[in-house]
Amino acid sequence: MKIYNKKKFYFSLLWLAMGISIMILTLVNGDLNLDSVFSAACCCILGINGLGRSISQKMSREDKVEELDERNQLIELKSKRKGFQLIQYTLLCVGFVFAILGGIYKDMILGAVGITSTIIWFFSLVIDWLTFVYYESKN
Repeated sequence: MKIYNKKKFYFSLLWLAMGISIMILTLVNGDLNLDSVFSAACCCILGINGLGRSISQKMSREDKVEELDERNQLIELKSKRKGFQLIQYTLLCVGFVFAILGGIYKDMILGAVGITSTIIWFFSLVIDWLTFVYYESKN
């Protein structure tokens, strides 16, 4: 058995181990429910599918071509950027709402959640700016 895509192989082993561990923990705890069975089955299916694709030479070649496709890379880059922006806006809104609620109700916890969210938003802006400067200096 030859492994053609080692990265996918190791991630697939991780998915498979996660599915098996979810099932074992569910059986040991005795709280067998539909959610845990469904999540364990999904993890195992993803793991088995990935293992099959990483062992098959043809499928591994297709995966690598798909990964290196410029259009797919652009779509992934745009979607990650938009997701990061949405998280930034959400953090800012949550920060303001909880800071205001903390001020209105004189609750320290609500104010702390608001300030923490705003600090995380500020760090995300700094990280965004630093990465922009880094990549601008490389080009």
